[in-house]
Amino acid sequence: MHQGRGVRGMRFISTTLVLSLLAFSLSANAREITIFGGFNYLDTETTQTSDTGDSGEAPTALDTVTSGSRTGFGAFVQSFEDDGFYVNAGFQRTDGEYDVCVVEDCTGVNLTVDDVNVEFGWSRRQWTPFLEFSWSDIESQIPSAFDTETDLALGIGSWYQFAEDTKIKIKISGLNNGDSQTINAGFQRSLQSYFTIDGSFTYPLTQDVTGYGFRFAIGWTIQP
Repeated sequence: MHQGRGVRGMRFISTTLVLSLLAFSLSANAREITIFGGFNYLDTETTQTSDTGDSGEAPTALDTVTSGSRTGFGAFVQSFEDDGFYVNAGFQRTDGEYDVCVVEDCTGVNLTVDDVNVEFGWSRRQWTPFLEFSWSDIESQIPSAFDTETDLALGIGSWYQFAEDTKIKIKISGLNNGDSQTINAGFQRSLQSYFTIDGSFTYPLTQDVTGYGFRFAIGWTIQP
């Protein structure tokens, strides 16, 4: 068990480093490169319905409700070019306590999630459409209660240059997984010459999942 966690942890760290180096290498001619660090919060409730399937009797629907919240920190590197390439690469780790309830029988579970995310796009005037690729490592004491083997998730979105110092963003994640689709709306605003604030809100699009999440980050902009 501990060896498996160590392997996943090393894979997560190495992947993040590769993505960060890629972001820097692709940003050699960028208009701006910004390094962000910030706080993440996610609160969700998931309902899974299964049939008991007792022989000789009508199937009985049984609901498993998983609810709780996670907090944590993350960092990402972002670069824009004038009418050119856009890249955003980063990671976050969140953990928290969840309740897994079947009828009235509940069990408390500690959940830790490591997420890696990368976005590639192209800036054209005010618009910067992009594709998102992300994946996660999930650790819990009850693996059957969570999808611990997360495949590559795909997303699509765009930035819009609302004003000279302000960008707004809309993104839909998990397009290839109907059980974990989310919509994300965010903004970035430059303060003076070097500081940028970043904020975003996330809402699930899946019928069996309710909740919300948000991120607040502060970035330092390097202008080559």
